[in-house]
Amino acid sequence: MEKHDDRFTWFPWHPQDWRASRKVRRMTPAERGIYRELIDECWLEGSIPHDMDELAEIACCTPSEMAEAWPNIKGCFSERPDGRFVNDKIARVHLAQLEVLERQRDSGRKGGLKTQARLKQALSTPKGRDTYIH
Repeated sequence: MEKHDDRFTWFPWHPQDWRASRKVRRMTPAERGIYRELIDECWLEGSIPHDMDELAEIACCTPSEMAEAWPNIKGCFSERPDGRFVNDKIARVHLAQLEVLERQRDSGRKGGLKTQARLKQALSTPKGRDTYIH
């Protein structure tokens, strides 16, 4: 997953999925808060670092709080070959939004080409030119 695209200012949040997750249900309230901060960071930056001090800074907690929470949170992320972590669900949502954006871009391009062709056709016929020149 690449760094966040500024066109994606939000991502869907499903409370029923959050509450139904066994991993989340096993977390303490503090771990849930840290996890949520890391999910948001993953959405904005595309991944989170491996370094505990950096993770603590992202989650607004102390390095010792992060070190204590990380074992219960780590299983919600996959490690990339470069050592950074991604949340698989966030990566899938990001990819789906990119696909929707691409389809919309293609549809807009096709619609614009059709409009341009109709206009060109109208202006190329004698009747079409008369309509615009009085």
